[in-house]
Amino acid sequence: MSGPSSQIEAPTGLGRIGVGAISTVFVLAALVFPLLAAAIAVIYVVGLHRRGRTAAGIGAIAAVTVLFGYLNQGKAIAGDWAWYVEHYRALEHLDLADYLGRPFGWITPAPTEPVYYSVASVLARASHADVGVLSWAATTLIYVPLGVAALMLSKLLTRRVSVAAASIVVAMLCGLTFTLSTQLVRQEIAASFICLAIALFVVRKPVVGGAALSVAILTHNSALIPAAAVVLSAFFARGDRVNAWRIIASALGFALLGALYLRVSGNDSYQGKSDGAVSVFTIGLDLLIVSVFLLLARDHGWPPYTRLLAYCTPVFVGFLVGVAAQPLPFLRMYFYLEGLRALMLVVIVGLSLRNVRFRAIAITTAVVLGFLYLHMRIANSPFEYQTGLFEAVFYSPW
Repeated sequence: MSGPSSQIEAPTGLGRIGVGAISTVFVLAALVFPLLAAAIAVIYVVGLHRRGRTAAGIGAIAAVTVLFGYLNQGKAIAGDWAWYVEHYRALEHLDLADYLGRPFGWITPAPTEPVYYSVASVLARASHADVGVLSWAATTLIYVPLGVAALMLSKLLTRRVSVAAASIVVAMLCGLTFTLSTQLVRQEIAASFICLAIALFVVRKPVVGGAALSVAILTHNSALIPAAAVVLSAFFARGDRVNAWRIIASALGFALLGALYLRVSGNDSYQGKSDGAVSVFTIGLDLLIVSVFLLLARDHGWPPYTRLLAYCTPVFVGFLVGVAAQPLPFLRMYFYLEGLRALMLVVIVGLSLRNVRFRAIAITTAVVLGFLYLHMRIANSPFEYQTGLFEAVFYSPW
């Protein structure tokens, strides 16, 4: 019998041996590292679903979010997390209307930022102000929207389930700074919803994207600047190519806006205030990521999922240049640039790995490098965690 079916060959003995060997190694590894094996198995099994990329993406988002939630649950209460916890405990007995807009210690919760405080109020009453519940909620509010944004972009980049899942994992590990997820809680949530809005604009859902921008602004009012940048960039990105003059004009405009922001808010109000600084290593890494992203986007003819990011980046950077004279607003606004880093990593991993040879090795290398980056972040942070990253990932009962 001839025809297409006659071209199908049975697995060779070597193929059967290879599958058997991999299965044996996986079972033995699962006996030693059950949590890691369970996460890999979940992502793999859901990837077999007829909507493999979506299912595997959801599995990847869940795995990373659970890992981060577990780490945050054991984080020592210090820094800004201390006042978040103090306010959270007070909200168990305070009405939200009596809390917003009134000084509480050295913090006055703004009525124009009700999203986080509303969630904290509900959770405080429902859980009797259990701090673990708050840490899990904050982690979820940050990493699920970011993961969904990464998933939406990954589906535009590749049909390969493994590449889509890897791009999501790398973006979540290396995008928003994990050690600040229970430090600058509201701003990290806002940055995550900015990422979600960008992805929604890319897939032509501007109404839902506008709603995501609104959530970001009502979580932390500083998100108004990147939200305006996203809207402007979405307008510019409607064409078929990237216009250099639009990029230059928007970057200069937001640089002037940044300088005006310092002038209106008063330079003197920032004197002597600092929450830290962005390291030279971080800035250098981001410059490398942006450069690689732009080269890949150009080589692939500026597809739609790259154009919006290409316009957003100089606008975000322009505002940073405008406020660079003061470390505090520069640091605060730089966190929104980390959201763009996450989305660019989705594009870089997706475009780089979808047609590469030895894909399994390349994907493993990308994910391992993501974990190493996260490990260095945690090791160099001033915060204490009850469980280390690799202790959590490679948990073993033996």
